[in-house]
Amino acid sequence: MSAYSSSGNWSSPQTIVKAKAGTPIAATSINHTLVGWGDQDVQVQLYYLTDHDVIQAWDLVRSNSANGSLSPLGYKADPNSSLVSYWPSLVLQDDKGNLEEIFFSVNPPAHWGNQSFDARGLVGSDLVELPTTTNYSALSVFYQRDDGKLAEWGWAQEPTIGPIPPRAPLGGLAVARSGSAKSEIYILWQDATGDIQVYWTNDQTGWKGPSSFPALRAADNGTAIACLTPSTWYDVPMSQDPRLSRCYFQVGGVLREVALSGSDWKIVGNVPMS
Repeated sequence: MSAYSSSGNWSSPQTIVKAKAGTPIAATSINHTLVGWGDQDVQVQLYYLTDHDVIQAWDLVRSNSANGSLSPLGYKADPNSSLVSYWPSLVLQDDKGNLEEIFFSVNPPAHWGNQSFDARGLVGSDLVELPTTTNYSALSVFYQRDDGKLAEWGWAQEPTIGPIPPRAPLGGLAVARSGSAKSEIYILWQDATGDIQVYWTNDQTGWKGPSSFPALRAADNGTAIACLTPSTWYDVPMSQDPRLSRCYFQVGGVLREVALSGSDWKIVGNVPMS
């Protein structure tokens, strides 16, 4: 598994750990200041699968990296499951297609735990997990049901959003909504032509779309879609920095970076791969 680090410019890739070939990868961050851990570090946590589908965590803090505390616990995912995380939650599918959450509780004594959701997704479909409020009071998982519809499993509801192609690539981001404690949510998915479509909700009228935009067209078929969402925590509002509203996917074998800009999407450029 290789990684990029960024402090204004992209660096060359670095090999960090051996993983299952074709493993799903979930990435999240922990702002130590927000959760009261006594320092100002921001920790990146990567989740991946071993050859035996055991979930592993890899922690990166500054220039240091190490095996995470989740790794020796033996949690397993379905071999075809996706992984998605918004810290301290990690969501996957079990061997029956049910959504399962592994979570880290910061309350003493700090520990990992897990629970199953009463929701079943199409096995092998992508997952997205996002905060639906700007103060971490609600999280939702977006997934594809067996009937092909994109659905939302939240802490209080399970509405359907709309149809998408079977096992379509999914990505998504949340941004702070002006004048509201709720987040704006954008779910990106690839249609049969290769274009990336967007469902979104940014006011009280519910879900809008799907719509595509010039910056999201002609992606490689089957591309992964990854997006950024700011950290938030109880009583710590989400940052409104627009530079964090970025998504990544492949076009012509090159990693494309795009940004949400108001009601439109703009091409930022291509990420160097060598």
